Amino acid sequence: MIAADAPRTTRWGSLPLSKWSTTSETDARTRLPTFERVSPESFGLGANPNLDIVVRSPGLGSPHPVPVGMVSKTYRIVQHHEILERVCGYAAKIPGATPGQIEVSMTANGERAMFRVDLGDAWSFGPDGNSVGLQIICRNSVDGSSAVRLHLGWFRFICSNGLVVGVTLGRARMAHTESSDMNSAFAVVESQLEIAKAERENLAKWAKTPVSLDAVRTWADDAVFNEWSTLSAARVWHICRSGRDASFSPPFEKSLPTRRKVKLLSPVPGAPDVAKTVYDVAQGLSWVASRRSDVGEADARQRDIGMLIKALKI
Repeated sequence: MIAADAPRTTRWGSLPLSKWSTTSETDARTRLPTFERVSPESFGLGANPNLDIVVRSPGLGSPHPVPVGMVSKTYRIVQHHEILERVCGYAAKIPGATPGQIEVSMTANGERAMFRVDLGDAWSFGPDGNSVGLQIICRNSVDGSSAVRLHLGWFRFICSNGLVVGVTLGRARMAHTESSDMNSAFAVVESQLEIAKAERENLAKWAKTPVSLDAVRTWADDAVFNEWSTLSAARVWHICRSGRDASFSPPFEKSLPTRRKVKLLSPVPGAPDVAKTVYDVAQGLSWVASRRSDVGEADARQRDIGMLIKALKI
C-alpha cells in the first residue's frame, strides 16, 4: 500500500529544504548561519556600482565564506537569528502562551529559512479529538529572493495540516531595506490574534456542522476544481468519502474530478472513514494544501481554505 504522506522533498522555489526542530531558542540560534554583504572585488571580480554579493560567513561546517546571492547596494541583510529572537520574544509576551517547539526548515547554504514557533497548550484545542495549535510562521531570505513574511496559523499536530489565520487583514511583510520597521510587521501579527480567537470558535462550529457526501461531491467538482485543479479536487473528494488520499489511474482520463478513476493510497492521519462535518472537509482541504512541495504554494493554498468552505452548500 502506498503511504498517503510518503517522504517528499519540500522546497522553497528551486531550493530543497531540510527540517529540524528543538525546544531551545539558544540551540536553534547556534545552528543558524550568519551572512554579510561584500563587494564583487572581494572575489577578484570587477567593481559594480549597483550590486554586492551576499556570502555565508565561515562556520557550521565550512571554513570558507560561501556566496549565496547578489543584491543591491542598499539591501539590508536581516539575519535569521535576529528574526528568530524577535519571534520567540514576541511569542513569550502573548497572554497564556508558553512557546515550546521551534521547527526550522532551511536550504543547504542557509540563505532561506522558515520558522514555526508553537504557542503552547493555552492556544490549542481539539475540535474532533485531535489537537490543533496556534503557531507563528515566519519566512526569511538573505539572497534577495523575497521579503520577510510573518503570519499565524492553526496546525493540526497529528499531521501538520495548516490553516492560515488573518487572511482578512493581510499578512505581515517587511522588505530588506534600511527604512523597514520590524515592529510594524509584528503589529500586524498582533492584530491577527483577535482573528485567531474568532477562528478557533469557527473551527469548533465547523466540527458540529453536518455535511452530506452529495454536497461534497458537487462542491469538489465545482468550487475546488475551479480554484485548484482536477487532481486536487479528486484528492479532497476521496479523502472525504474514504479517509484515503488518491492518485489518478489512468492519468489523462477526461472526466469530472469525482468521476475520475483513481488509485487509493493509505489512510490520511486523523481523517474519518467518511467526512460527516464541515471540519472533516476542511481537514481534507488542508491535507491537500499542506502537501504542496513548495512552501509558498502550500501557504497560498492554505489561505484558500476559508473561501472554499464558504462555497460548500451544506
